[in-house]
Amino acid sequence: KSVAVSPTALMKMMTHCHSGVEKGIKSGGRPIEVMGLCLGRPDPTTPKTLVVTDVFPLPIEGFETRVIADDEDVVNYMIALGESLECTRKE
Repeated sequence: KSVAVSPTALMKMMTHCHSGVEKGIKSGGRPIEVMGLCLGRPDPTTPKTLVVTDVFPLPIEGFETRVIADDEDVVNYMIALGESLECTRKE
């Protein structure tokens, strides 16, 4: 019932979040909501811990409390990313 995040994944998350803040403020408004996917595995030594090893930003933006990811381009991006990861990752 816990999550451990690798330092690399954490930095990628923070960079993506910061880009949403900057983009929103530059456009004269509030920060833009961003969305991404996490890649991880169960921790072999602690069964109730998920280890997030990598993250991937999605090409989507939202406002306030909603980010809607049902756009066809975003869905196709997620499918292509998943297929690519299956071919290249050892995890």
